[in-house]
Amino acid sequence: MRRRCARVLRQHDVPKPFDVRKFTAGIEAQRRRRIVLVPTPTKSRSPCGLWLSTDDCDYIFFEAGTSPLHQMHIILHELGHMLCEHSGVNPYGAEFLRNALPTIDPEAVRRVLGRSAFTADDEREAEMFATLVGQKGEITEVSHAVIELPPDQAQMLARLAAGLAEARDTR
Repeated sequence: MRRRCARVLRQHDVPKPFDVRKFTAGIEAQRRRRIVLVPTPTKSRSPCGLWLSTDDCDYIFFEAGTSPLHQMHIILHELGHMLCEHSGVNPYGAEFLRNALPTIDPEAVRRVLGRSAFTADDEREAEMFATLVGQKGEITEVSHAVIELPPDQAQMLARLAAGLAEARDTR
């Protein structure tokens, strides 16, 4: 698993000092898809993240109420799922989609996303990827760039963030 993660990581430049925007910009350029980082207050005791892929963009939701270093690890974990080509959603996927997008059938959304559930091995691999990036990037401090979105996209992301918070809180 470590060797596979290292092989995936070798395909991407890890800036030193580490900068999440530079790292994701390189991934965006390689994949020809935008990556939007969305801080999300989940009101949960166990901070989490979520990677949501659409036709033209990848959204990474991460817990807003934890330390910057932990936020970075969550972001890198979700990037690990993306770059290791995992095909599931986190355990809150269906419930999250029902709460965040109540007018859309969650089964239809999951089919569009082509996902069912991450395995324990997927989770361990995403953790390994995040750890290796942290080591290679010598991460000691972090900062996030806030992206301004058009109002319609901002409203959609607000619904998604609220759904994530509600899904985590009802668990």
